[in-house]
Amino acid sequence: TNATVPSLFKKDRLPLQCVLLVALALSYSGNVDIFEYLGTLTTKSSIPSALPTGEDLAMYLGTLTSTSSIPSALPTGHSLALIIGCALPAWVDVLMIVTLLIAACWEATRFPRHTEQATPWQMCRTLLLMLGDVVLAPVRVFLPAETPSLRYQPTTVNQNILDQCPSLRRFKQTPWLHNPLLSFIVLLWGDFIGPESVRKRVRRELVSAADGGIIALDWWDEERQPAPSKILFVGSTLCGDALVTATREVCMHFAAAGWQCVVMVKRGCGLSMPNEQPVVNAVGDAPVTPWCFSGLDDLELAIDHVANLYPGRSKLSA
Repeated sequence: TNATVPSLFKKDRLPLQCVLLVALALSYSGNVDIFEYLGTLTTKSSIPSALPTGEDLAMYLGTLTSTSSIPSALPTGHSLALIIGCALPAWVDVLMIVTLLIAACWEATRFPRHTEQATPWQMCRTLLLMLGDVVLAPVRVFLPAETPSLRYQPTTVNQNILDQCPSLRRFKQTPWLHNPLLSFIVLLWGDFIGPESVRKRVRRELVSAADGGIIALDWWDEERQPAPSKILFVGSTLCGDALVTATREVCMHFAAAGWQCVVMVKRGCGLSMPNEQPVVNAVGDAPVTPWCFSGLDDLELAIDHVANLYPGRSKLSA
């Protein structure tokens, strides 16, 4: 009477948990009702009061499968019918779904948010977090914006920047892109699918460096404004060009406001429009030096080139 009831949710029973999850997925697929088959199997088979352990358990399972009549194809079903010979009511399915949604919403509202994927349990939490963010997306549409914590030196210039940029005092994330994995998927979709519609608006200029390397300048040309009065110099992403989502959205916004946008593409970089480099340097005795974080020579060359093309005009780097 004092024996401890074994728990299925202990960490050392992870393989058994995975087996049950797979069996549940097969049952719900509609093609294989594994629980109904197991219920039929166990009712037709002789099951001892205490199952053997270790190697005896493997021998028992072999005897069980050999003495039972196993059909060539497992029976199919449309509901979770029998588990070890006992029928489950229909409300259990609804209860399981509601429990899953509650767990997902609870995970999505926890702080700090879950970020680890090292173990199967952490992967399950990641999937729960994604599901919860999707379920809560309509709710987050009506939530008020957050007030970020701004830290700056109380100078006249900084205060003027805050007065001119009231958006710095509030933050509201896109409700349906609250999940980082979903945001990354949408970002990749924009990087690989979106550029085709605006590629014709980008004109590439190649600038040669002293060592033979090539820096690419992607100019956003607007037909309606041939001579803009303001220049926006944009440094591309780590290995991107003017057509990746992050850079493209910035250039489209400022180009519509009357700015002439130009994007610097580093040596050998570019996703949709690669900036290919020559095989050897200008002397012809060594490969061209690739770009690096520590060198600013290419950046200075590109800025000076743009400044010489548009002398006397307002310029801004981003």
